[in-house]
Amino acid sequence: FIITVAVAVGFAIWLHKPGTTLPSNATVLIGAFENRTGEPVLDGTLQFALERELSNSQFVHVVSPERVLDILQLMRRPADTPVDRALALEICRRTPDIRLLITGQVQKIGSRYLFTASIVDPASGNMVRAAEAEGGKQDEILDAIHALATKVRRDLGESIPVTQKTGEPLEQVTTRSLRALQLYSEALDQMILHGTETSDGIELLREALKEDPDFASAHVMFAQALRDLGDPEATPHFERAFALAHTASERERLFIIGSYYASKSGDDAFTKAVTAYEELLRHYPDDLWALNNLSVHYQVAERAEKSLRLGMRIADLRPEMIPYRLYGLAAHSDDATLDRIAAGCDHPSNLHSCQLVFMVRDARPIWQLLRKGDADQAFRIAQTL
Repeated sequence: FIITVAVAVGFAIWLHKPGTTLPSNATVLIGAFENRTGEPVLDGTLQFALERELSNSQFVHVVSPERVLDILQLMRRPADTPVDRALALEICRRTPDIRLLITGQVQKIGSRYLFTASIVDPASGNMVRAAEAEGGKQDEILDAIHALATKVRRDLGESIPVTQKTGEPLEQVTTRSLRALQLYSEALDQMILHGTETSDGIELLREALKEDPDFASAHVMFAQALRDLGDPEATPHFERAFALAHTASERERLFIIGSYYASKSGDDAFTKAVTAYEELLRHYPDDLWALNNLSVHYQVAERAEKSLRLGMRIADLRPEMIPYRLYGLAAHSDDATLDRIAAGCDHPSNLHSCQLVFMVRDARPIWQLLRKGDADQAFRIAQTL
């Protein structure tokens, strides 16, 4: 049957194949959208926009760009390899917890944009759902992407509040500029590859803010990058992000508030930062940026067990990179905490987390010996591991 979703920009159509049922709480990989318009502003932008829309869902778990990078490294592929349909299927098939693949394309017919999205069963390679949306101008494309993402979320069982007047979802968007969104997407890619201090990422964020000075999430990421470089110009961008937080989605708003207070000193700021990050993670436990920031926050505050448990969650989300932040966790965790967590590990259901705990526990003597200057004995223990 066909369901028509009315949107101001045109229309969105969702096609169901009889007898197919999508898994709830599915982990999905978003593949690259094929841009057939010849307009560079759409390169990578639609994929990123759909990822952001679906990441606002508590029912759909989107594979993070960080994890995709991990898998590409294991496959010995360049980090900037486009994840087209063929490569996306290969990634899904070697990663059993990824249950669905979403791919798509955009083309221009006359003066209107037409783009499609397909949900694919990775095991068979067959399309099980398809959607189309149309818009007359570039500034209508994000609305159409939003309509598609909303239908996916509803199809997986999510109840999304709508306004009484228009029937449209209540969620707000952080930017209406496609170009700003494209620059922001490219900046995050650079930060994933090279860290938040990368000059390329910083310049891309600067350009994004020129395109849209009210882009709240761009302000907060720009502020964090500048802070990591020790640049005092970070402060006004934290302030600006905080002032604009109400214009962002709930997920982005909580991250902005947490990051804003994390940039401050004092017990009150610490409490407010932790409260915001923890609330974000209660609703979106897969948010890697929040997990990382809160883990570091706990580590600095010498709350080793809480930091380690967040590190375990990161290991579950990025099992290809289990040693991630291993040194910091090992150096700041005491033996009693490590033994207690290790003793409670459930191997069948929580293997990745347990592997991280065992690695931290077994490697801890190495860091202790290195701090004492006994490199030879540290090396001997490392060889046994």
